[in-house]
Formats: sequence, structure tokens, C-alpha cells
Amino acid sequence: MSAPERDIARAAGKRLDAAADVELALLPRDDPAQYADPIAIGGLIVSAAGLAWTIAVDLRSRRPRPPAVEIHRTIVIRLQESVAGDDPTPVIEAVAEETIRRAELED
Repeated sequence: MSAPERDIARAAGKRLDAAADVELALLPRDDPAQYADPIAIGGLIVSAAGLAWTIAVDLRSRRPRPPAVEIHRTIVIRLQESVAGDDPTPVIEAVAEETIRRAELED
């Protein structure tokens, strides 16, 4: 996992009051079976951050500096297709917004 993906996951985790869960999910693991709860909020945030960063990088490779609204919309749509749960909207919104913030730092 890249530094931007970790930064996005940590920032979204703080916003969602799940910072400890994210840190646990970010710990290096030798064996995937070591995860106590494979659908924990921390793991969800980390996975969503990875996908969101990939989406942002892909959009930026096609066109320099795409509008933030385009990045946000694309991330939200793709994460809604990929993230399950009772109501993943807070996670999706937090990850999308933190991805945009991180992408702006890369400019």
C-alpha cells in the first residue's frame, strides 16, 4: 500500500471515529488469516482508500488536473459498486473527500 493510500485511510478513519480500527488494518500481516474480523470498519476504510487512490491516479493519468468534482463523482460511483454494508455512504464520502485532499497535495 502506498503512502497516499495510507494517508487517505488514516484521515477517513479519523473523520469516522475509527482511527484505531484503521491502524489495526494497516499493520503488516504475514498471514491474511490473522485478521480478526475481515469486514471490520478499518479494513473497509483501508480497502476503499486503496481503490479511491487508484481511481484518482487513473483519472489524472488521462488528463492533468481533472476537476475535483469529477474525481469525487467517479470515486463515489465506483465505491458504491464495490462497497457493501448497511450504509457505506459515510465511509465513501470520507474516503472520496480525503482522496481529493491528498491528490491536491500531489499537484
